[in-house]
Amino acid sequence: PSPLHGDFRRLQSPPAIYDRCQATYGKDYSALIFPRLLGTFRKYSIPATQLLDVACGTGSLALLLQPYGWQVWVVDGSAGMVREARLKCRPYRHQIHVGQQDMRRLHVRTRVDVCTCMFDSMNHLTTLRDLNATFRGMRNSLNPGGWVIFDVNNDACYRTLWKGTQTLEHQDFVLRFTNSFDPVRRLARSHVGLRWKRRTLRQDQEETVVERCFTRTELRRALHANGFEVQAADDFNFAGIPEVGELKTWWVAKLFYRKPSYRSV
Repeated sequence: PSPLHGDFRRLQSPPAIYDRCQATYGKDYSALIFPRLLGTFRKYSIPATQLLDVACGTGSLALLLQPYGWQVWVVDGSAGMVREARLKCRPYRHQIHVGQQDMRRLHVRTRVDVCTCMFDSMNHLTTLRDLNATFRGMRNSLNPGGWVIFDVNNDACYRTLWKGTQTLEHQDFVLRFTNSFDPVRRLARSHVGLRWKRRTLRQDQEETVVERCFTRTELRRALHANGFEVQAADDFNFAGIPEVGELKTWWVAKLFYRKPSYRSV
């Protein structure tokens, strides 16, 4: 698997490659983790009500939730991703509501019962200040007793995958990743080069993706400081392929009923 989730938001046309890159896992990542999400709903008796999906990409998770009766709000910081999500979700526009927002400055008019943030989007927050701002926005978006469910790339992921050079070849384009991970600063970088096989379609592009490997202690403290009680933090194999290993961690946290202390971490 690629070290990245296809979150190429600074490329000129990310939706053109986003969904097709995800197919390299065998299916869209949202489809891969959807049974785990449904299992979390069942385990904690979370009813199908209202959900906010943060850093939604092209809206694939919202479409999977649609048959289950959820009212879903999805937001992403990329204008291109939001345009694609609106196109994909248009048949369900009365049930799926799409908007453009920076995850560090969340503001939704309707309170929800669950906030999700999938495909290691949390790792794109490279400072504790940004992490706290995101959890604070989620807290303010939730009804009392609401839930936050998200995944992150863990230490094993960065040490295993974010090194050397990898190439991902699609019938329309080639992606080349030059990766590195600094275990002291806990920052990972991947220089991404996009080359189109048919140059008449689009221009070749480049970008550098930076992610942070948050420790469990950092995540627990940030969640608690913003009013959440951690229910689970489980490493898991997202691809279902044994040799891939447990490279992600699945976090579940519940908002306190009592008013918490919002002291910064």
